[in-house]
Amino acid sequence: MSDELLVDRDGPVLRVTFNRPEQRNALTWQMYTDLVAACEVADTDSDIRVMVLRGAGDVAFVAGTDIGQFAEFRTGEDGIAYEEKVGRVVGRLASVRVPTVAAVSGFCVGAGLGVAAVCDIRVATRSARFRSPTCQAAANPAPVRSTTLRSQRHCVTSALPEPSAWRPGRRATARQR
Repeated sequence: MSDELLVDRDGPVLRVTFNRPEQRNALTWQMYTDLVAACEVADTDSDIRVMVLRGAGDVAFVAGTDIGQFAEFRTGEDGIAYEEKVGRVVGRLASVRVPTVAAVSGFCVGAGLGVAAVCDIRVATRSARFRSPTCQAAANPAPVRSTTLRSQRHCVTSALPEPSAWRPGRRATARQR
């Protein structure tokens, strides 16, 4: 795994840290690959009892996919393939056998919102900011559908916005209720 996605064990806890704080932990293609590998570790190591995901620093959990990754796109099919890839990675995280926890501090945007949404438990600091820019652009964000957000029942914070706050194009903060 790369130094952009840190994976370490602390007893029964598998800690996954998105480690690009200068870029608000925006995901690279390698980080997507490494996240799938971390899911494999969680599934194959019988000593692991929980997987905790967090962003390095206090500015962001994950601020989406690094837009520099899109420079190689040449056709609309490239965009479709990207959405499918993100959907597969997020789906893989959703299928991990142990409970997954998203420890959200700061920005949780785009693909980062997808990652947090599929975790079994989300813990948000008061600085957490949730947004899906693709909703604002009237697109259909494959990995983060509003039905996914509304179906979540395990939020460990009184600061996380109520489901009614999750509307396309609307910014939500951890202070909204």
